[in-house]
Amino acid sequence: MTPIQTGVGDRKCEFDGCNALEFRTSGYCLRHKDGRAEIKPDIRKPDIRELSGKGLFDSAERFPLVIAAMSVAMSIVWAMMFTSGDDDLFWTWVILLPLYLILLCHNFLLRDGMIKKSIPFTASYAIACIIWIIFLYIHGDPWFWSSGLFTMIMWLSILPPLVLTLLNESLNTSPEKQSLYRIGIVASVPFCITGIYGIIFFIPTLILLSLGMVLKPKLMIRDK
Repeated sequence: MTPIQTGVGDRKCEFDGCNALEFRTSGYCLRHKDGRAEIKPDIRKPDIRELSGKGLFDSAERFPLVIAAMSVAMSIVWAMMFTSGDDDLFWTWVILLPLYLILLCHNFLLRDGMIKKSIPFTASYAIACIIWIIFLYIHGDPWFWSSGLFTMIMWLSILPPLVLTLLNESLNTSPEKQSLYRIGIVASVPFCITGIYGIIFFIPTLILLSLGMVLKPKLMIRDK
């Protein structure tokens, strides 16, 4: 009886590490009949950075949602305090300030772009102070203001960060710079809302950030 031709030889594949039977008389199995290793597709699990995009995880581009939330909360507390005269709200703002400064220093000092963040941060508050000075010159001592004037100065106080934000988004600059400027602008809002009265909090903040910027290189060298 004539044997059935299966196309499989009696010897094993000569490819190193392969125990399959040879294909016909090629000396190799069906997978290695061309003398090459089988090329398997790369099925590695994609890294989350690749899926989400570089910008989201780049420390210089990531938008600090916690700072933004704290900024809004502190601005609301101050506005409510200033328009109502509630001293308890003032002390609530003062208690929140150290936590906010910790978040601020962590973002400004431990991440890249401190100078680019500090420029709009300072400019926004400086413009707010100028608005307050003009407003006080026109309307006099706040003791004699009506409730409408208190509300008006609160809205005028957030005008600088709003204008700078619109200007920043319209600038034809790199996304990285825009993101850094955006962080500085958002961080300035709690100080802008306080106007000239917040200078006693703003100047120590600038001093703290400046000291951190000076000491940061020395600490990094010491760690190495």
